[in-house]
Parts: sequence; structure tokens; C-alpha cells
Amino acid sequence: MNVEEFLHWGETDLPSVRTSIADMVGLEDDDILLAVGSLAEGMGTRKSDLDVLLITSRPASALPPRDEVIWALGKCVVDIRIFPDNVIESLIHRLDHWSRQPWDVSDTAKFTFDERLLLHRLRHGQLLRSPSATRSDAAFRPSDTALARLKLQVARHAGRTIQIDMVGYDETGDYRTLVFAAQKLLGHAVDALLAGYGRTNPLSKWRSRTLGQLPSGWERELLGRPTGLSAADLFWNLQRTPEYPDRVSSRVYARRIVAFTRAAFLWAECRVTGKRFDGPQGHDWIGTESPMTAPPLPSLEFDVDFSFSGDGMKIARLNEFGTVVNLSAQDAALVFLFDGVTTADEALAHVCGTKCSETAGMIDRVQHAVGNAGLTAST
Repeated sequence: MNVEEFLHWGETDLPSVRTSIADMVGLEDDDILLAVGSLAEGMGTRKSDLDVLLITSRPASALPPRDEVIWALGKCVVDIRIFPDNVIESLIHRLDHWSRQPWDVSDTAKFTFDERLLLHRLRHGQLLRSPSATRSDAAFRPSDTALARLKLQVARHAGRTIQIDMVGYDETGDYRTLVFAAQKLLGHAVDALLAGYGRTNPLSKWRSRTLGQLPSGWERELLGRPTGLSAADLFWNLQRTPEYPDRVSSRVYARRIVAFTRAAFLWAECRVTGKRFDGPQGHDWIGTESPMTAPPLPSLEFDVDFSFSGDGMKIARLNEFGTVVNLSAQDAALVFLFDGVTTADEALAHVCGTKCSETAGMIDRVQHAVGNAGLTAST
């Protein structure tokens, strides 16, 4: 349901909304009105409110004493928030300045959740009236690129912290918390994935709906074991927790999520920041069932993370101060299939192709390097 459909259902219309706003909070010629939120983004229901931002150059003395005013119009609830120009200008300037800094996932982006939500709504809000000719709403629209970068930064930074915590939960046998942490990490992986597609809404309630809008080939560029599922279906499947949080099932569940998370983070970081990682194009998957005699490749430890290094990649454990492993792009593509499920034959065929003549010893070499650095998990 969009704004117009909602107002029609509520027995009112846009002219009535503008008149009502003028009566309740005043409306000057150069005031900007933006409908924001679920209705403005076409995801509303009849239970939604009509959320409106009013951006004004009026002095504080000419504004209502409260910066948020709510009232009923027909069968609709109108919720308007009032922002002086300088508040919005300052926030957008901060975002622009921050987005120009070097990419650093170890640092926290100094934006609150409310600020991130406001920035997203400013970008995607629906203009309800044209302000005076001397004033444009374009000045109050933040950059799509900067917003995607901010969403990814928040997801990457939070995800790394959770990955470190997961090691502690596993070591202490707190498998319930390990499973809950894995679910939280999955949410950040989804946010990263969505950021790569320019979907910047920070509200977690819209993750599944937005995933349903991604193209059918969304998995094609991700390193890791392909599932053939839509993004929304994979998210649903990964949310399914073990029947009981015992040691084995909890670890398997958490490792599956961490493997997907790394692939999503890598793809999104390349997409959003412009970093280059020329990994080999995945070949057709040879099948999801392997002979029972073929053991799977090991999983990586929960806290193994990556960084870019020339044409390849570096991987290491977070907060362990141990060995850093340098990988070529092809080696990295193999390592991202170290998931406790994929076999060596499956990994080689997917990364190198069935006719590759240079695969002899490749898996052994890579597994030896990663294992000696303490990056593979124990069973």
C-alpha cells in the first residue's frame, strides 16, 4: 500500500493532508514536506501511520513547542516531525564528510540509529508539495552511495564483534547464546547484502520483504556454496534453529551462518566501496550430494575475517594476534568453501572447472596453510 492508496482507504486525500498540516503546525511557501516510512516506500498497510517530515527555515519562535505532532485525519493517523534546515544540513554534511574517509571496518560509524533512519527517509521520502522556486528538496537528499556505505559499515563492524563473541560462547559451552548470536550475525549479513543493492532502510522488520525484491541471480557473484534459493528463502532457512542447542548441532548451525556472512560481507564490500577482488567465476555446481566416503572440507573458525591485499586477500582471526595468511584470488575462492559441508572435489570443480589441469595438490596446499595458521575449526 502506498500513500495515495492509504489516503483513499482513509477517506481523505493529499490536498486535505496539506491543509491539515497547515492548520496544525503552519506551512510556509518554502517549507518542504516529505512523506516517509513504509507508505512512502510502498510497504505500508492500513494500520500504518502517515509519517511526514517538515523541513523549514522558520525560526524556533515560529514553530510549535514540540517537534512531533500527531493527529487523526479521516481514518488516518498523521505523524509529523519538524526539523530546522540547519539540523538536516548538518547531518547530511557529516555523512558526506564521513563517506569520504578511508574504508575502515574496525572503526564505529558515529551515527545513531535514529540518524541513520532519518537519512534513509530523507533520501527516499515522497515530496508532498513543491516548495517555492528558490528552494529545492534536492539539498536535503543524502547520497545513495554514502548511505549504502554507512549501512555496510555498521553491519561489518557489528558483525566482527559478534564473531569474536561467538568464539567465547563456544569455548564456555553456552550453545544457546551461540545460536542467538549467529542469528544476530545473520541479520547484519543481510544488511550488508542489501547495502550492496542500494537498499538502505536500517529497520530490521523490512529485511525479509526487501530480500524478496532481489534478482534471481543474486548468488552468482558470492563466494561460497551456492544454494539455488532466493535470498528471502535462504534467510528463512538460515533462521531455523536446531531442535535442541547441543554442542554439535549448535556449532553446525552457527558455522553455516558465518560462512554465508563472510561471502555476503566480501561481495558487499566490493560492490559498495569499489574495492577489486577478481575471484574466479564459479563454474556449474556438480551437485549437492557427495559420496559418503568423501569427507567435507573443514569449517573456518567463527572469528576468521578477511581484508584485501593487492589482487588477493589476507585472512586471520580477530583479536588473536596470530598468523595472517595471504591468499591468491583462486585460493580465497577455495577457502570460502571451507564450510564443513563442501568436499574437495566439489570445491575444485566449482572454482577451477572439471577440465582444469592445475588442481593437483591445490586443496592440500591451501588447507595446510590455513590449518597451520589455526584458522580451521575443530570438530
